[in-house]
Amino acid sequence: MISNETVLYAIDVDSQDRMTFREVWKAKKGDPDGFCAGYTSLCTISVTAQTYLCGYNPQRSVVDFYMAKGGGGPVLTATAQLPTIRYTVIRPMYVGGVCHLICYEQTSGVLDFFRVSGKYTLESVYHYRQTYGIVSVGFTTLEPYYYRDAILLLGYNSENGTAVIYAITVPGKSPLTLSPVWTKGWSPGWCRFAFFQLGAENFFLKSNPVHHKVNIDHMVDDPDEGAHPVGTGLPLPLDLAAVAPLDIAHDPCFITYHATTGQTVCNRVWGDCRGWNKTASITTITGGEHLITFQIKETGAVMIY
Repeated sequence: MISNETVLYAIDVDSQDRMTFREVWKAKKGDPDGFCAGYTSLCTISVTAQTYLCGYNPQRSVVDFYMAKGGGGPVLTATAQLPTIRYTVIRPMYVGGVCHLICYEQTSGVLDFFRVSGKYTLESVYHYRQTYGIVSVGFTTLEPYYYRDAILLLGYNSENGTAVIYAITVPGKSPLTLSPVWTKGWSPGWCRFAFFQLGAENFFLKSNPVHHKVNIDHMVDDPDEGAHPVGTGLPLPLDLAAVAPLDIAHDPCFITYHATTGQTVCNRVWGDCRGWNKTASITTITGGEHLITFQIKETGAVMIY
């Protein structure tokens, strides 16, 4: 059963391997001091040094911006209109320090890029769709990442195993351009990707309930070479609802959420990326649809929607 509540936790750090979930806010969806109902994708962004939570509602074709505060619940600040395409997912991306939203529709393969202004408006800057060759259709995971001065985007299709890395560049006469630089066939079934950085290198945790595997992969420095596993056969439950990365005290961590039991766990990744330590756990609301992690100043925050 889907929860009608949203809950926000701060993570207090006692030591490197001892942390505590502290509830700071809870509200029913649709309440005046709560989150609106109906969001199918959520993410966090930073605009002018302020953190915002973004909720996408396909019924209204809007993105709602909520200001994240340190002492209470997020505050609805603005609403921006999007095209009447029922996007599957929205993801944040930064170009020259300026926040953009990537809006993706899975069936058509449409990738729309919008620049976020300081006044919470969305300006369309680039449209991409490829239906032949290296197609953009069917991605179940879509995540931008950065290496040195490069902006890259990983798309993965869990149905057929296709993985693609795109390079995002800023040419002289147009705002953006997108071009595939690597593609490979992975096993189908990978899900719950959690991307993190360690020593300026890019890694991601992924689970495969079909093949009963949990891996941590390293994104190779040269994007033409893709990714390779550094930790395999890792001990993570395969029936989780969501996994999300979070830096805590400058260490890469990840949060797991079990929708049936409400069990929520924080884990700190080892330096060799071949395992982790459990640092905190709490039993929270059941039936959450989304797990969002972000920073409020120096404090890690976890929200279940």
